[in-house]
Amino acid sequence: MLPKDLIIQLRTILSKNKIDEEGKEDLVLQFTNGGTKSIREMRKVEAIAMIRALNDTPDTYDDSANRKRRQILALCHEMGWEDDQGRVDMTRVNAYCTTRGYLKKPLNDYKPGELQKLVSQFKTMHKNYLRNGNNTTV
Repeated sequence: MLPKDLIIQLRTILSKNKIDEEGKEDLVLQFTNGGTKSIREMRKVEAIAMIRALNDTPDTYDDSANRKRRQILALCHEMGWEDDQGRVDMTRVNAYCTTRGYLKKPLNDYKPGELQKLVSQFKTMHKNYLRNGNNTTV
């Protein structure tokens, strides 16, 4: 069982980074190589690695964050936000995120716990795009 001080430290960092219960379980599974979803059942070395990752780069370790970003990019593809090579126009995506996104910062600067609300914004915009004859602009 993990020492109580490490449990408290991990929970505090997760809360500060606005990582929900599902995100926490995904992280614990990742840092324990699928061993457990529970912070209490982590080994000390796994907990320390997770603390370091959360403190250094809060969203590079989180597969659920990357899934949410890919979901946003898929919606952008469907709305035709593409460059000449058919790739998502990241300049346009980031312009939207910094001007209309709820936290006003580029897509990759959103932390894992912040992305779900941004996904909802893009879903709403996509729905309006489909409803209004496919002419959404930024």
